[in-house]
Amino acid sequence: MKPYETMFVLKSDLEEEQINSLVERFSQVIATQGGTVENVDRWGKRRLAYEVEGFHEGYYVIIRFQGGPAVASELDRTFRITDSVLRQVILRADNIGPRVPERRDEPKLPEPKMPELKAREPKLPEPRVQGTRTQEPKVQETRMPEPEIQAAQVQEPKVQEPEIQEPTVEEPK
Repeated sequence: MKPYETMFVLKSDLEEEQINSLVERFSQVIATQGGTVENVDRWGKRRLAYEVEGFHEGYYVIIRFQGGPAVASELDRTFRITDSVLRQVILRADNIGPRVPERRDEPKLPEPKMPELKAREPKLPEPRVQGTRTQEPKVQETRMPEPEIQAAQVQEPKVQEPEIQEPTVEEPK
């Protein structure tokens, strides 16, 4: 059996008896499918983030239970066919831990005060003192050597000029 947690929101216009009977009905669905209810946490009426089916408020209930996948699917089916349920979610609670989420109306403990962190200033080397004068540290200017750009040595192709033979004129004999 695996741990599950379900949260459902009921319509805000329900009477307390109707809310109790619905919570009992959902708990019985879990029990009849072979699961065990560990905790029922009723958060009461809360304001919804947006209007759902004409309602601005809803009654929140969280149930933590142990069961198999069949329990979760049957509970989901029951939520879907119940008209009084506005929204519902069923989660595997493997990573949630043993405690039920805090209720919003419970007073919270004050947060511990953290000491204020001061910004650290970088330490600069102290100037050297010689006699009466203060000597500032010398900053050596370093330059990156400029790359030597050599002109591409282009060899002109040697063109053999054809020897021009002067025409010889034969003299008539």
